[in-house]
Amino acid sequence: MSEFLPFGRIENDLLIMEFSSFDLDLPIIASGVRERGDCLATLGIHFKGFGSEIPKSEVYSNQPINIKVYFEYQGNESEKEKMEKLRRAYEIIWDGIIQTFPSLEEYSSSRESFANISLAQAELLRIRKGESKE
Repeated sequence: MSEFLPFGRIENDLLIMEFSSFDLDLPIIASGVRERGDCLATLGIHFKGFGSEIPKSEVYSNQPINIKVYFEYQGNESEKEKMEKLRRAYEIIWDGIIQTFPSLEEYSSSRESFANISLAQAELLRIRKGESKE
């Protein structure tokens, strides 16, 4: 059985949540999952991992990367109960993300630091290719 959710979907025993790297960073998603891991376990739902798409282009472009987070239902209840638990897990995970989201000041500071790292990496790639700005 399959079901669409606003930021993900349920396919058989899997809850697959999808995020844009422009909206949320992996550490924010991970902290929300960690925050609610005990609740998920009581539902028989287990975190299976993260995945992201590797950009097809060699050239860096400022485009978001699709992040997928996988959870698996490992119970043996009816299809209806399984779907209810997977839907509930979706809500629990979002609640964890919201509860652990940093303050605006912390988030802005971390995004600025990440932008500086990205700029430094881009400059390093240009230098390696012999395309220095100078």
